[in-house]
Amino acid sequence: MGLSKTMESLVKTNEKVLVEMELTLLLETTQRLEEELKQILSSQ
Repeated sequence: MGLSKTMESLVKTNEKVLVEMELTLLLETTQRLEEELKQILSSQ
């Protein structure tokens, strides 16, 4: 019984970490896109 509880909490922790990583990637990508857009707009 104890092992399955441990496995369950590990899976939940992994899911949280994955979501945080995805959000971080999304944020970085958005910031990069913003920078590129600014450069494109200012060069016109």
